[in-house]
Amino acid sequence: MAGYLFTLPEISNECALMCLFEYFQSMKILMVLENQFPDDERVEKEALSLIKAGHEVHLLCATLKKERVGDENYKGIRLHRALSTSFLYNKAKIACLRLPFYFMFWKKQVGNLLCAETFDVIHIHDLPLAEVGYWAKKKFGIKFVLDSHENYPYMLDMAPYTKGIAGKLMYSFDAWKRYEREMIGKADIVITVCKEMSDRMNDLVPRTYYHVDNTISMELFPRPEPHPTTAGKIRLLYVGGITYHRGLQNVIKGLALIKDKSKYSLDIYGKGAYAGEIKDLVLALGLEEMVHFPGYLKFPVEAVKMCAYSLGVISNLRSVQTDCSSPNKIYQYFYYGLPVLVSDMNSVGNIVREHQVGVVYKDNSPEDCARKLEQLVTLDLEDMATRAHKLCLEQYNWDVSVKQLIAAYESIR
Repeated sequence: MAGYLFTLPEISNECALMCLFEYFQSMKILMVLENQFPDDERVEKEALSLIKAGHEVHLLCATLKKERVGDENYKGIRLHRALSTSFLYNKAKIACLRLPFYFMFWKKQVGNLLCAETFDVIHIHDLPLAEVGYWAKKKFGIKFVLDSHENYPYMLDMAPYTKGIAGKLMYSFDAWKRYEREMIGKADIVITVCKEMSDRMNDLVPRTYYHVDNTISMELFPRPEPHPTTAGKIRLLYVGGITYHRGLQNVIKGLALIKDKSKYSLDIYGKGAYAGEIKDLVLALGLEEMVHFPGYLKFPVEAVKMCAYSLGVISNLRSVQTDCSSPNKIYQYFYYGLPVLVSDMNSVGNIVREHQVGVVYKDNSPEDCARKLEQLVTLDLEDMATRAHKLCLEQYNWDVSVKQLIAAYESIR
């Protein structure tokens, strides 16, 4: 053995200490996502950023396809896919606080991995799986990170599927609020998507929160192109899901109240359960020449099409969920030089007012929306567009946002 030791290259004590420091500072992280992957951009950005920071990241996620079960390497992330059923994937999580199937399935999957390999941290993506993270913390002695993508009790309370007979039997708003309070108190780290969400949670459980804004990674998106001249026409763009709570009906009703309709158009890219009603509303108000449905905008490859528009629309109805969330659409609009028309939700409204990158209308008021739309012709939209793009480059981008994620992990090294 001595002979082998003498053949090693000589290194200074300082270098040896640095190597040991780096070795013991890196962590092995198990992320758990109840959904399929790589469908979730935020999860991918977080995982890749933690790998870049020197950690080893595994991701346990669901799949509905038997042929995809198993392990693979995805951009350096070690994926472990577990076969789920449609019931577990779509419905069981709603009833998880009353029926055990959801937690039983995920504890088995997580337990199998933690018995096979040693991890330092379990990083749970969103509230439903928090019970599994806390269980793993107690049973295996590892750190528990709760990453709240949504204000989950309030998001569920808005969802149509909790309003029917079955939904009312399986779901309780009060139970989900108690569960959220309990889990954010038991996690070693709580990550949120914006300051407003952190503030809301801090009223429940005073502690340190790390808000990682849901901004874009600019390297994943095509570079912006110059905006074409639109000869005084204001071209509005909406990209996203089409549901009642997205509030598009208020913008469309607002457009119907505008006196000079020739100066405005609205293109709606997306799909959803409320799309039929929105199209019927357009027909009923006689806005077929003004409001169009071009189809679906594929991200990120087609995102550069945003450059053809004057303003982006974020029209969500105001609620605790929308007051305290961070829709990544606003940062995509900013990157492509679009100021925004938004309802007066706290989170996005605060950004728009502070930085003067758009206009804010009163929630659920087509009349105020119409007034704000008519004001647009008096504003310097080019100056707003420049500010919006600069704001994304300097503040609201993933290179800045990720610093909070890295700081969170530094706190438990």
